[in-house]
Amino acid sequence: MKQILLKSLIIIPVLLFLDWTIMIVIGCISNICGANINFFNTIYYYFGVILLILTFLFIWIVLFKQHVHQRLNV
Repeated sequence: MKQILLKSLIIIPVLLFLDWTIMIVIGCISNICGANINFFNTIYYYFGVILLILTFLFIWIVLFKQHVHQRLNV
């Protein structure tokens, strides 16, 4: 149980920070390239939502595998 807690305390903030950084970079680049408000209200928004869902799905899979692996070794 200690490893799962440690992994979640390390993995979750790091991945969320990476998501935040990716969204900032994409937003800055698209703003420099002249994207209008329609881009930010559609493509940028949906990309952020999908990225966040995939991140939490990945976190859930990693923690679930760790939990199952720990249960099988006990």
